[in-house]
Amino acid sequence: MGIFMDLIKCRYSCRKYDSRPVEREKIQACIEAARLAPSACNSQPWYFAAVCDWELVRKIGATTQQYEGINRFADQPPVFITVWEDVAQLMPQISGDLDSQHYAPGDVGMAVSYLTLAAADMGLGTCIMGIFDEAVIRDLLHVPQEKKLRYVVAVGYPGAGSRIPEKGRKPLEEICKIVG
Repeated sequence: MGIFMDLIKCRYSCRKYDSRPVEREKIQACIEAARLAPSACNSQPWYFAAVCDWELVRKIGATTQQYEGINRFADQPPVFITVWEDVAQLMPQISGDLDSQHYAPGDVGMAVSYLTLAAADMGLGTCIMGIFDEAVIRDLLHVPQEKKLRYVVAVGYPGAGSRIPEKGRKPLEEICKIVG
């Protein structure tokens, strides 16, 4: 296998972070990787807000812990990258035909995948969270109403004792058919 497959295999949902700050250049590199992700008609329906301010990080982390036992680690990471879905601007000549198609959520998901793989490549741990209080985070970060918060991504250096867990995945034969 190549370098890319090795990277995929070493990326995991990190739930233990040390307090070391993440260099701004690494945060920007993660977002740059996300920016380069493919999107329908090159619509790029995403917006990122990286939060490094300790007080804001704690407040955002608290909104991800609404349910007992969920995201217990959210008080540890030094950075959160919030990922927002923007209104997708498809090509005008096909926009009407595709109004019933909602590509933006998939596009944003691909961007987050690129972001987390870039982080892993730089030795950073990440955890993608989908439980949060969008209204509180929107107010804290002053994000316009037309954007929809899709993910909060914890980013930081893995804490002592962190390890890549065994990936419990379905066998390829169970999820794949090759025709022809």
